Amino acid sequence: MEQTRFSFDKLMADTGCGIEDVNNRLVDYGIPEIWEPHHPLTVEEPFTPEPTEAYSKEELDYFVAVLAKVAQECYDDPEMVKGAPHKASKHQSLNAFADKFEDIASTWRQYQKKYVQKKKR
Repeated sequence: MEQTRFSFDKLMADTGCGIEDVNNRLVDYGIPEIWEPHHPLTVEEPFTPEPTEAYSKEELDYFVAVLAKVAQECYDDPEMVKGAPHKASKHQSLNAFADKFEDIASTWRQYQKKYVQKKKR
């Protein structure tokens, strides 16, 4: 299953809950976030489960059961899922800023030009 991409596009269309919401909810069940591919996206709302050989069958079964439960929660109470995580110290990240190229500062020099020098003016 290496580099297999699945999609939550139907879930997003039906409930408004996407991969980021599901990722945040998985944390409540003790599962680390699943990997989200970077741009360019080849499918909408993509995720790539990458279990290694270190996981037991019971752990993989738990992962699948939790994914099914979270998908059902998206249909039953999408606002609860969108507000996740509820039982973890992780907070919701604001990835929206990363979609705006003009806001990204990937080097220290870029950060200085975009943010520090603007404040001095």
